[in-house]
Amino acid sequence: MNKKDLLRDAFILGTLVLSVMSMAITATFNPSAFGQNFQAIVVKDPYALVKYATLFITFIATLAGLR
Repeated sequence: MNKKDLLRDAFILGTLVLSVMSMAITATFNPSAFGQNFQAIVVKDPYALVKYATLFITFIATLAGLR
């Protein structure tokens, strides 16, 4: 595991975190951008997106750690 690999993994994880955060912000302030199904999910469970995003990021980080 050299410095180049670490930098690449950090960049990928950072990009994922930023995209998930922007999705969460969009879902909060402009739910109609995602369509009706997405809006229904968010209304039923407002933290669903955060939970799935956390699971996804944990999964990716675990894969990066196992590599």
